[in-house]
Amino acid sequence: MYTKKFKNHLILLSMVIILLFTLFIVYLYNQNYKMTINRIETNIESVYLDISNQLWSFEIERLIKRISFLEKSKEIKKAYVFDNVSETYIGAESDRIKKISLKKYQKSFWYTIKRKEIKYKNEKIGKLIVIINKQDIFLQLAKWVGFLGIILLLTLSIMRILIKKIIKVFDTQLKEIKEMQQHFYNIINSSPNPILALNHNKKIFAVNNSFKEKFVKDNENIKNLKVYKKIEKHIDEAMDKTKNVYLKEIQINNSYYSINIYPEHNIEEKDKLMIVQMVDVTELKKVEKKYLRAQKMETVGLLTGGIAHDFNNILAGLFSYVELLETNIEEKKNIKYVKKIKRILNQAKDLVNQILLFSSENSTKKEVIALNHVIESAFSIAKHSISKNINLNYKKDTEEDLILYAEENILIQILLNLILNARDAIGDKQNGEIKIKTEKVYLNKEQKKDLGVDKTGAYVLLEIIDNGKGIPKEIVNKIFDPFFTTKNKDNKKGTGLGLAIVYERINNLGGAISVRSEVDEGTVFSLYIPLSKNKEKKEEKVKEKRENEGGKYKLLLIDDEEMIVESLKPLLERENFEVDVAFNGQEGLKKVGEKNFDLIILDWVMPKMDGKHFVEEINSKNSRTPILLSSGYIKENVEEIVEKYSFIKDIVFKPFDFDNLIDIIYSTLS
Repeated sequence: MYTKKFKNHLILLSMVIILLFTLFIVYLYNQNYKMTINRIETNIESVYLDISNQLWSFEIERLIKRISFLEKSKEIKKAYVFDNVSETYIGAESDRIKKISLKKYQKSFWYTIKRKEIKYKNEKIGKLIVIINKQDIFLQLAKWVGFLGIILLLTLSIMRILIKKIIKVFDTQLKEIKEMQQHFYNIINSSPNPILALNHNKKIFAVNNSFKEKFVKDNENIKNLKVYKKIEKHIDEAMDKTKNVYLKEIQINNSYYSINIYPEHNIEEKDKLMIVQMVDVTELKKVEKKYLRAQKMETVGLLTGGIAHDFNNILAGLFSYVELLETNIEEKKNIKYVKKIKRILNQAKDLVNQILLFSSENSTKKEVIALNHVIESAFSIAKHSISKNINLNYKKDTEEDLILYAEENILIQILLNLILNARDAIGDKQNGEIKIKTEKVYLNKEQKKDLGVDKTGAYVLLEIIDNGKGIPKEIVNKIFDPFFTTKNKDNKKGTGLGLAIVYERINNLGGAISVRSEVDEGTVFSLYIPLSKNKEKKEEKVKEKRENEGGKYKLLLIDDEEMIVESLKPLLERENFEVDVAFNGQEGLKKVGEKNFDLIILDWVMPKMDGKHFVEEINSKNSRTPILLSSGYIKENVEEIVEKYSFIKDIVFKPFDFDNLIDIIYSTLS
């Protein structure tokens, strides 16, 4: 397009040059013609004066000579003098001609006839007739025209050659510019990030496809878009300060963008260009949010882990003492107080276990379990805490029993937290309802990315739905933060840990949790948990009743807590076990070297030598005495510990359920 315009301009220029040349020739002709005519008229005038005298005195010879003198001029074809007296014409070659013919000269372009009256003393005595030949004038002009024409042709030829070269260079440069321009568009269109290019007047001259797809609809004016109005102030800032502007974050609908602006430097203002790049950081913010939440959870875990360990040791001692008290109490009316103490201790135990969920991902064993069994267990516990104004129901969308690989007690804890949370949201509202729905779903790659789960495939969708007061939008993103609670502490005691625990445990299972809520309408918690490929359900262990055979076995109790040792030892002795004690790993090793034991009950966290180093020492001595680990808190992976050392038979967590502890001891010894 530009080359064609350039050629048209050159053609126009050539036409102008030719026109000017033509006008110049016409001008030369007119000037030459005037000069020639003036010269001829001057000659005629000088001859005329002589002729008038000669004609009066009839000096014919002299008159003919003067006429001949005129005809010697190349521009004069013929000259005649008409004598009024004799009415004859006198020429250069003859005289007294009666008649001459001037028609052929009058009709010809090449001749001009000049007539001049001859007077003598104011009396007309004759007439001078001169026929001027214009051909010579044109011949002289033609020489000039030819000379100038040759120069013009040479000039035009040179111009043509130069113009061809100029056009070729221009075409090459234009092609390069177009290629660079196309390359520029290809580059910005290959970017997944929205990009704008502007000049110094903020005129937009390039927009990439990503920007159009995300923000432009129906050829809308870009400067009228909400997104442009949000980034305009950053563009002005970059122009004013002539510096790059990085990481200015804006929100458009539900997405977040980081704005990077790159103005050109060290060039004139009128030539300055600017590139605006918008980087979608929505996913990054989600990851950052998860990371911050994980940091909070880690902080809580570090804080609570140590406290929970010590507190569980205290509870273990209290449980043992209460067990002893219950055995030795004489008056049955006082048994109820002991049972109340045990109930309070169990509440404390549950609270500590809830806190400990932060501190270890594998504090209990994972196993293949049926989801229906978990839900039924949670229902049986929760129904005692649900008031009569709330209807609690469970809807299965499939007859298939959904199988999970997880810790049963943790799944029950998750369900209880969400059910009780729904109960609190409903409050005393009449016709309150809590529904639990299960459904088998398959997550594709896009759903996996949106939910943030570990893998695609089969999941159970577990939904807890209530028609309570709902969650305001401004706090819905905070509900999974540790210690965040909206409950009025005067009326309802909220720890702010319930939903945080749910979030943490679901993530540990490789699943995800999301929430939808409308104020005054209700809330839906959606849990996505991977289904187990192993279809074998957990078999219930049948407890075998054993006779009191404790007297046959020697036990070594290793624990640094004096209160636990003093309270647990008599309980075990009550079962007719022979019990020896040690208060750290070093003492325990010494006693193992001195005696043979049928079972060692080993605390994991102790001073001087802890349970881990004790086990390593026992293993190095090739001792195969069965060991039961006991602790209020173990950071290590429980399953790995049991698998690594075959002589470690099981793990019991403090505070002990004494009957359960006795069952485990008998099971191990058998």
